[in-house]
This record gives sequence, structure tokens and C-alpha cells, in this order.
Amino acid sequence: VERAAWRYAGGTGVTDCPLLAGESDTAGRGSFDILSATIAGTLCQVRVQGSVTTTTTANATHRVVQADLLLLPSGFSGWAVGKEDGGAAGIAGWDGSNWSQPGPYAGVPAEELLGVNCVAADDCWAVGKKDGGNANIIHWDGSSWSSVSAPAVPDKDLNRVHCVAANDCWTVGKKDGGDANINHWDGSSWSSITAPAVPAKDLESVYCAAANDCWAVGEKDGGNANINHWDGSSWSSVSAPSVPDKTLHSVYCVTGNDCWAVGQKDGSNVNINHWDGSNWSNVSVPAVPVKDLNSVQCITWDDCWAVGKKDGANANIIHWDGSSWTSASAPTVPNEDLKGIHMVIST
Repeated sequence: VERAAWRYAGGTGVTDCPLLAGESDTAGRGSFDILSATIAGTLCQVRVQGSVTTTTTANATHRVVQADLLLLPSGFSGWAVGKEDGGAAGIAGWDGSNWSQPGPYAGVPAEELLGVNCVAADDCWAVGKKDGGNANIIHWDGSSWSSVSAPAVPDKDLNRVHCVAANDCWTVGKKDGGDANINHWDGSSWSSITAPAVPAKDLESVYCAAANDCWAVGEKDGGNANINHWDGSSWSSVSAPSVPDKTLHSVYCVTGNDCWAVGQKDGSNVNINHWDGSNWSNVSVPAVPVKDLNSVQCITWDDCWAVGKKDGANANIIHWDGSSWTSASAPTVPNEDLKGIHMVIST
């Protein structure tokens, strides 16, 4: 269905709907076929059959899903945030063809933005360095970015934001005195979440596999890695003795039993760790540069990427193919530190 939506959005209008029928491809361990695509008023109705194979042929699963696709008015479909040379918040939008800098937006603090996440094309959040005595949280409603009042959120830098749904978002950041800085959006307001079991350290990344399955990682806690989990009712610190006692910069989950966390290098070893549903373990990776890793993201269980500090004269980009991590050759990429990565399914 995602492929059908992507292809439909890239067409010239509703008349392109029937052209989707018959397309097929593989993705990870599965495959899909667009069985039909028909116009119904302003909608494009598609039927997609997906198949997932396992090591046992008899256990293969097949499912047919029907979806209604609706073309929305043209606008931005992606965002990048940071800081302008002049000191203002840097916000760049992708319209499917070009990057541009919209705005300016009245009321958006002139502070650096550090993270952005979208639930939908008209529902995005961005967070960043504090605005005087206030947390810096802004929202995109499909037409404009605006600052969102969040008096319950500590006036500290916020590093990342991630949403499970329009009424279920998390943001984490710099510690607030003796407390970790974890905050939640319930669809109407942001609130600070009391998490006494979480170390009072800076948190750098948060990601949710489900509403009751979220991870937050960050600055090391003494001699321990700082890994924390939300089970739907409370946050707890997770013991991970095999994970190096270094700062973790990024966490990402493919499923509830397949997560990766990367961070500051551990002496002569790169810092890559995996969650298998029961335990976190450090993964031996001899074929990649021993440099700090800043971001990790996966398309499927056997297609993950991580980026980090430059490796001498080369950009530091590494790839997971389901069995091992290897360094990816990228001679045309400047040999500069890479801070973030996000992947989408290729066509």
C-alpha cells in the first residue's frame, strides 16, 4: 500500500490510478502485488496482496489489503531542521522535487532545531535548543509552523521527538536538575513525565515500535550504558551489561524484537548494539571504521544504515545486510561528519 501511495502521489492526477495495477516487487523477506486499482470518485481504490516467506514454506503468510488513496493539495512532504547562519531556526521543506526555505514563521524561536518527526503531511513536530525560559517545541499544521506553549516541559534543550500517532508523541533532551527530561503529547498538551527509574542524564534519542514499546538512550550513567524502556505505563532503566559504558546517540526499532542503538566509540571498537526482544548485546563489527556513530535507521530487518564521524578522508556510512555490518563506499560524499540518516523503500 505504501508503494501504491508513493507512486500515485508522483503521478499527474486521479487518472493515473489504473496504471498502478500489476506492479509487484520484493521487500525484505516478503513480496507484494497490486492486484487492482480503480477510480471511485476522488479516490483511487487499490487491492494489494502481500506475502511473507519463512524458512518453512508451509508457514508463509499471504494477506490482501484494500486501501483508498486520496491526493491532497500539493505541499511539503519532508522537512529538515537546524540553524541558519544568522542564528534563526533553520527549516527546509521538500516538495517532492526541490528543497526550499519557507517562512519566516512569526513566533518560531530563533534557536537551533535538533529533531523533527511527522505523523502526517499536516502534523509534524520539531524540537530544539531552549528559548530563554521555555522549551522549544514547534508544530506544522499543513500550512504553517508555530510555537507550541508547553509550560509543563522543562526549559531545557530537547534533542529528539518521535510520534506513534497524532495523540502519542515523545520528546527527550537535556536533564532537568536531578531528573531525566522525558515529555509526552496526548493530542492536546505536552506534559513532563516523572521517571524516577531513569538516570538523571541527558537523553539523545527516542523511538517507539508501538504505543507500549518505546526506547530512549543517551549519556552514559557512570559505568553503565543509558538505555530506558516504556512499557505503556512507566519508564524503566534496562540493564545492558554487554553494552559499552559510552554515550548512545541513536536508537531505532524495526519491530519489538529487533532494535539497534549506536553511539560513542568504545576504545578500539565501534559501538553498535542490538535488542533481540530479551537482551541488549554489543555486536562485534570488525569491518567498519572505529568512529562515533550518530544515527541509525532501517528499512527492513536486513537493510539498515548508520552514519557518524568521518573516517580520515572518507565519509562514515555503514550498512547491515542481515548478517554483518560493512563500510559502504561513498567517494562522492564529502568527508565530513554525518549527523542523521533516514531511509525509504526504493522503487
